Amino acid sequence: CRSYNAIIASLANKKDMVGALGIFEEFKSALGNSDESVLVYNSVIDIYLSAGNLTAATELLARMKDTGPVPDTVTFNIFCKFHGRKNDLKAVAQTVHDMMSSGTQPDVFTFTTLLSTMLRMKVPNASERLLQVMQSMGVEENVATYSAIIDAQAREGTVEGIRSAWDILQSMETMTKAQPNEITYTSLLVGVHRSKAIGPDLMTSITRDIVRKMQNRKLRLTRGMYHVLMKVCLENPREEALSFFRWYYSDMTRKR
Repeated sequence: CRSYNAIIASLANKKDMVGALGIFEEFKSALGNSDESVLVYNSVIDIYLSAGNLTAATELLARMKDTGPVPDTVTFNIFCKFHGRKNDLKAVAQTVHDMMSSGTQPDVFTFTTLLSTMLRMKVPNASERLLQVMQSMGVEENVATYSAIIDAQAREGTVEGIRSAWDILQSMETMTKAQPNEITYTSLLVGVHRSKAIGPDLMTSITRDIVRKMQNRKLRLTRGMYHVLMKVCLENPREEALSFFRWYYSDMTRKR
């Protein structure tokens, strides 16, 4: 399966769609619908959607549901990504619904795509609504899951993404089983200092708030975390980022 998948991906990268789909037909004849074959089917769905052929991708998904291989989380996430890029929130939500109906569990990528789409569509209280959706799906409060969503939003570097990550962080602090840790706070700080979209006031406000929260919780930055934070500050050409580099360096020196 992996060999076929590599060949199909290589041909698709070279824009040889006919060749890629020809290998896929050969694959279906040779290996049928084994459990591992979902990897290849997912690649072909991604190829269809990358080319804008939603009809072909949907037909292949329907075939998978009828005759196998059984679609997995990645299968549905590929559709979520496609609809999310088109800012089609209704289609993303429907895909998540179809995923759950089929007995497939959404993952961090699913929720991140849903939140990013809501933010781009300027849905009010998007972060709060996402958390409500996750709770309604029975998603267990988990530090790793929520921290990963925060990290993904912070990496986008947009004002909306940073604010959304900040909102989720504050919600985590009220949860019993998903209390933020050093990694959670640091990932948001990295996003804040890397961003070229947020203004100096917001950068300063969030940074001070996070530092205060960490101090109150007796959480300390490790040497590695200081290094990461100083690196992203130096990579950001804005003056306020350089100021925070100096602050982190001084704080690290002071704490020996």
